[in-house]
This record gives sequence, C-alpha cells and structure tokens, in this order.
Amino acid sequence: MKNLTQLPKILTKQRFKKPIYAYWTFWLIVLILSILTFYIHIRIITWGNMAGIRIKTEKIQEMQQAYKKNQEKVLEELKSDTYGGKTPEETLRLFVEALEERDVDLASKYISNDRRDEFKKDFYEILDKNDKEVDRFVQLYNQGTVKHIKYDGYHKVQLFDNNGNILFNSFVEYNNFTKVWKLKNW
Repeated sequence: MKNLTQLPKILTKQRFKKPIYAYWTFWLIVLILSILTFYIHIRIITWGNMAGIRIKTEKIQEMQQAYKKNQEKVLEELKSDTYGGKTPEETLRLFVEALEERDVDLASKYISNDRRDEFKKDFYEILDKNDKEVDRFVQLYNQGTVKHIKYDGYHKVQLFDNNGNILFNSFVEYNNFTKVWKLKNW
C-alpha cells in the first residue's frame, strides 16, 4: 500500500496535458480557415456590391443619354421657334390677336414650349364651355394698359384696367436663340 501523503500528488498529476505550443498544427489550421472564411465573405459582399454598382452605373448612363437626347430636342425646338414678340408687350398683343381669331394653334405658339400643350387643352375647354370669355378678355385687353415689369431676375407682362387693377398677369421668358419673348402662363 502506498503512502497516503503521496496520494494527492498522484491525483494532481496531469499526465496527458501538453503545453499549448504542442497543438500548433491545430491552431495553424484554425487561423488559415478563419482567414479563408473572412476572405470569401468579403469577396461575396464585394461582388454583390459591384454587381449593384454596375447596374446603377448602367441606369445612370441610360438616364444621361435620355437627358442628352431630350436636351438636344429642346435646344432644336428653341432654335427653330420664331413665334413671339420683340418685347413682352408685343408678344401679349400677338397672343390676343390669335385668340380673337380663335386660332388656338397660333395662340399656343406664343406660349412657352413646355406649357403649350396644356394651354391648348385648357383653351379648347374654354371655347367649349363659354365662347364669350375669349371676347371679354380681348375687350379688356383693348381697353387696358399693358406693362412689362422686371424684378429679381424675373419678367412679367401685366394688363391693367383704368383704375390700376390687374386684369392679366403672366411671367414671360426670353428666347436667346431667336430673340423673341414667350408667355409662361395665361
């Protein structure tokens, strides 16, 4: 029988315990797998982002091409648009004369290009409802006073009655290509 004082010493011996450096191959494999997993994860995220960026870039390029074509179209329209007066007052006079003749197409040519179709639609509705409104507007024009007003870089043409009340008020814009004025609203 063994000595009882030695028993705890035997029990506390760890015969199978190795120092940490003895497992170097295990830790090396864990490190390599961790790096590989991180790399694959980053590549997947980057690839997904790159695909998204590629799609967004293509859409942006398509939008830029469409914008450029539209801009070229608008530029051509502006360069060929010769209808309008040399002054805002003259433009309003030409507009009223076309209204008096009930020539909607001609009257619409004195309206800014971006509002022309809307004007035609509205004017045909006015003609369908009450033809007398046009005559009344022409009469007010003939009796009133037209003034061109500039403020803060904007231009307006206004029609006043004899008492100084505003009867008609429209922003106007200048076409730098053909040197004519256009009504922005009616």
